[in-house]
Amino acid sequence: MKRINSAIEELKSLQISDGISMAKINWWLLKHDKLYSYCKENWNNASCFEELPCFHTLNSVENKFLDFYKSLEEVAEMHKKETYFQDQLELLKKVESDSPALMQWLKKNEKLGTEDFFTFWSEWLQEHNSIEPFLPQFEDVKVKLDPKEFEFTVRFLEEFDRLYWTSDICSELP
Repeated sequence: MKRINSAIEELKSLQISDGISMAKINWWLLKHDKLYSYCKENWNNASCFEELPCFHTLNSVENKFLDFYKSLEEVAEMHKKETYFQDQLELLKKVESDSPALMQWLKKNEKLGTEDFFTFWSEWLQEHNSIEPFLPQFEDVKVKLDPKEFEFTVRFLEEFDRLYWTSDICSELP
């Protein structure tokens, strides 16, 4: 438990006013991957029902750390799409006036815009493009991401939203 609290405090100390950089999050994940593995192996050790989880183990600090770590891994995975979104925005400029090509672009990116990044768009993205993932495991930890590092993700989602949900272009889809 002491190691987990220390790891959480360390992450909190990495945050600056603009947010925490993805480099620092990736470093923190790498630094604490052994702690994650330990928690993964031992989170259910004190279960009242032997191998089955119980209230105690589901609320253990080890289980909370597992969920927290996985959430930060999800943030890191989402950030890896930044280059893809930059490329798709450039492609969008070329196809926006070509209705069939634009529909193909929307179809190609539909899963990203409506499912994979829906939580990012609907819950994490705050006013003024502040990005704050929902991490309920440790109530005193607020992770605010540097919005500059998700510039193309935000722009892609804005354009996708404009075209897919608010324009009439999708009403033309078969």
